[in-house]
Amino acid sequence: MFGQQPPGSKLVRQDQPRLFERIDRIASLFGQQPPSEIYLTDDVDVGVCQEGGFMGFGAKNVICLGLPVFHFLTVSQLDAVLAQTFAHFRGRHHRVWPWLRETRDSLDVAKGMMNYYEKWMILPLLFNWYEKLFTRVARHIFGTQRFAADRSAAVAIGPRIYGEALLTIARKQGAFTEYLYHEVRPAVGRGYHPPVMEGFNAFLAFAGPRQQPEKIREDPEGGSLSVADRLAAIRDLPAGPSGDPSPAISLLNNVPELEMRLLLLEAPSGTEELRSIPWTQAASCSVLPNWHALCRLHAFKLIGLTLGDLPRTIADLDSYGVLWGPDADVEVARECSKSLFIAALGRILTCEGWYIDHSPGYLRLRRLNDEIDPTQLLEEMASPGFSP
Repeated sequence: MFGQQPPGSKLVRQDQPRLFERIDRIASLFGQQPPSEIYLTDDVDVGVCQEGGFMGFGAKNVICLGLPVFHFLTVSQLDAVLAQTFAHFRGRHHRVWPWLRETRDSLDVAKGMMNYYEKWMILPLLFNWYEKLFTRVARHIFGTQRFAADRSAAVAIGPRIYGEALLTIARKQGAFTEYLYHEVRPAVGRGYHPPVMEGFNAFLAFAGPRQQPEKIREDPEGGSLSVADRLAAIRDLPAGPSGDPSPAISLLNNVPELEMRLLLLEAPSGTEELRSIPWTQAASCSVLPNWHALCRLHAFKLIGLTLGDLPRTIADLDSYGVLWGPDADVEVARECSKSLFIAALGRILTCEGWYIDHSPGYLRLRRLNDEIDPTQLLEEMASPGFSP
C-alpha cells in the first residue's frame, strides 16, 4: 500500500489505448478484472501495488510498470511479465504480503531495540528462534507463490518468451538502478533532463559487465529464488509460439512526455520543468555543483583534513565512518565517506586547473597530459604500499 504518495505517474486509458488493450487481454486470460489503476515508474520491474484497505483486504489492485522495461522487452515479453502479475492476482497472493511486510518491519524494530537497550538481551534466544522461523516460513510462501506465478505465465505465453523476459530484466535491473542513482537523479536534482536511455547505453559501455543473471538473487539476505531456480522450474514446458518481436515501447504514446513526468517526480519540490541537456554538459551542470554542495553540507567532517592526511584516513575508513553517526551501517558509511572524499578531491583539483572528463559510468580529472581516476586513486590509497 502506498498511502498518500503514489508510486509513479498515473496512466489513463484514453492516452495509452494500445497498452490498456494489451493489459485487458492478459487479464482476461486469467479471468481477472483489469487493475483499478496503472502507474508508470522508473524501476526495471513490473509489480503489484495496492491502495486502501486493511492488511490486503478491501484494497484496490494496482499495477506498477517500469518505463525502462518497455525499452528492454518486446511486446510478447511484456505480455509474459504481465501474465505473471495477473497470476499473482488470480492466486490472491498479494493478500498475505502486507502481513508479511508488517511482521518483518516489526521484527527489525524489535531487533534494533534489543541491540540498543542491553536490558532486552535476556530474550535473544527466543527472539532469534522466532525470527528464523518467520524468515523460513516467509521464504517458503514467497517461493511457492513465485514458482506458481512463473509457471502460469509460462503456460499462458510460452516458457521461452517468459524466460527471455526474466533474463533481460535480471541483466538490466542492477545496472540501470546504479545508473539512475549515480548519474540521472543527481542531474535531475539540479533541474536538468539528460537523455536517459542514451546515457544508459554509454554507462554499460564504460561500467563493464555485471554479475551473471543466473546467479542473481532478488533478496540475498532473505535467500529468495535465483533466476536459475526460476528458469529451471519452467524448463519442462513446451517452447510455445515465437510471439511478437516488436519493441514494447511501441505500445506507449508520447514517450518523451512520460519520461519527463517521471523525472519531475524526482526533481526538487516546486520544479515545473526540467531543462534538457546532453551528457557532455553534465560535468559542469551536475557533477561539479553536486561536489560543491556535498562538501558544504558535510564541511564539519572535512575540518582539519588535508590531502596529505587522505591516504591514512582512507586506510582506516571504518574509524572515519563513525562521523556519519553511531547507527550508520558500516558499508553505507564507507561509501558515503568515499563519495565525500571524491567530491573534496575533485573540488580542489578543479580549482587548480584540472577539468572533469565525464560520461555516464566514466569519470576522470585531467590537466594537460595528466589523468586521475578518483575512484581508483582512493583504492590505491587504501593499500599499504601506496606512495604519493
